[in-house]
Amino acid sequence: MSNRLNVLITGATSGFGRKTAEKLAEDGHQVFATTRGVHGKNADAVQNLEHWANERDLNIKVVELDVSDDQSVNQAISSILIEAGHLDVVVNNAAIVGLGPMEAYSIDQIEAMYNTNVFGSLRVLQAVLPSMRKRKSGLLIQVSSVGGRTYLPFHGIYNSTKWAVESIAEGLNYELESHGIESVIIEPGAFNTEIMGKFAAPDNSEIEEEYAEFNKAKEVMFGKMMKLITADSAPGPIWIADAIKKLVDMPAGERPIRTVIGEAATGGVRELNKAQVIAQRQHLEELGLGNWIK
Repeated sequence: MSNRLNVLITGATSGFGRKTAEKLAEDGHQVFATTRGVHGKNADAVQNLEHWANERDLNIKVVELDVSDDQSVNQAISSILIEAGHLDVVVNNAAIVGLGPMEAYSIDQIEAMYNTNVFGSLRVLQAVLPSMRKRKSGLLIQVSSVGGRTYLPFHGIYNSTKWAVESIAEGLNYELESHGIESVIIEPGAFNTEIMGKFAAPDNSEIEEEYAEFNKAKEVMFGKMMKLITADSAPGPIWIADAIKKLVDMPAGERPIRTVIGEAATGGVRELNKAQVIAQRQHLEELGLGNWIK
């Protein structure tokens, strides 16, 4: 990869995406910060980011991209490729978070969460991969969650989307190796970002009320979590941006598939990842695919 990279980030006007856009632009890269509702619901956030970049003379261009819509994804990435010629790095960050009993979510709600978290990532990947394979170069970074490796009660739908995303991202790391493309995963713990106030509640409030343990678990969990993420020493979203920068700066072939970031709600995940590497190695060797071992 050259010193100045072309980077696409989804969900780039707030939280992890915003900090990552700022960090990589400060490093001298051309950042295509994508979001939906550029002239609608996210107009203020877009203007704020553009103003921030203009004041510092940094290369950030905001592009309309709704990961849940085929046409929007294809149009956005086509326009970026025409302008930039190619993309070096793609950061799939856009996501919906849910909290509530699985039974209480409507199928429409579940489909919407999968459409953004899972199919949204796949839409972006399928739109960028042909040009990356042609160049035999590229880095795909999936912002997942420790919830893609472990489970919290009443996060079942959200957790299942992240488990799917982790499987896709790891699978791509094997499938794309011969094409010179790496696929890696960032697994944040709990962070105090805007998404903490945007949990999608279930449609069926009557069923939700029948889960008395839900309110008890939520009270305990959020009480503990908020104490951890609002402490003076608590990490902020910049930790995710720094971790992504580190992956971007690493030489090809040296990047770990998974990187856990933060201390809140990450207990045991690093150890789980180490054990998974051993299990995956044994699985491949047993099936005669030892040459695919990372």
